[in-house]
Amino acid sequence: MTVRMSIFRRKQELEPAEFQAYWRDIHAPIAVTIPALQRYEQNYAIDHHSSGNQEFALPIDGICKLQFADESATKSVMSPEMIRVLVEDEAKFIEGLRTFVVHPAEVVPVAANARTKCISLVTRCEGLNPAAFKQRWNGEFARWIEAEPGIAGYVQNFVTARTADRQPASYDDLPVDCVDEIWLGQSADSEAGIKFIRAVERYALAYADALNIWVVTVNAPPLPVYGKTSMSQFGRNEP
Repeated sequence: MTVRMSIFRRKQELEPAEFQAYWRDIHAPIAVTIPALQRYEQNYAIDHHSSGNQEFALPIDGICKLQFADESATKSVMSPEMIRVLVEDEAKFIEGLRTFVVHPAEVVPVAANARTKCISLVTRCEGLNPAAFKQRWNGEFARWIEAEPGIAGYVQNFVTARTADRQPASYDDLPVDCVDEIWLGQSADSEAGIKFIRAVERYALAYADALNIWVVTVNAPPLPVYGKTSMSQFGRNEP
């Protein structure tokens, strides 16, 4: 399975509600026609928590997730015609498009009682190389999250490639090593939710120079009848 996750800001002239409505009602029907797409998910950023080096803080309004069966299937979203259609519409409501190709590793399956989703952009500590960071993040940090009360799902998405405005970007351009998806059994603004987010911020800094957490609301529109909406099993990377 291959996943592409994009972050972006809304056009300055749009209010948050206008941005979300356009993305949901106008752009989504276009995006779900991408050939070979297995799942299309919109994550509206509604709250932001930042810790560590503030130089890595990223103001964003949306996080888009596209799931494909494999790397070859993603070529459909890169076809000239598909890019033309997407870019033409994206210009009407977003700016600052940044995309990560990621390899997902499921730590905790998403539970039926999941109430709140958080997405984190993680920048590894300067003293850790990519392999060492991945081993510790998928090992020690994953074990800690797994044991926390109220966890209703956790997927680590390790970045394998990145682009800025659809052009190849280096790590220095976009210093993000992992995009975490965490589901909670309680609301993020509850006492337990706030306590958990603060604990994550403290504990993560043993491995990360920066952590940007967004509380999001999720919209996953159905795909056309010729597509297949499926949640494939994630492969776990053991340290």
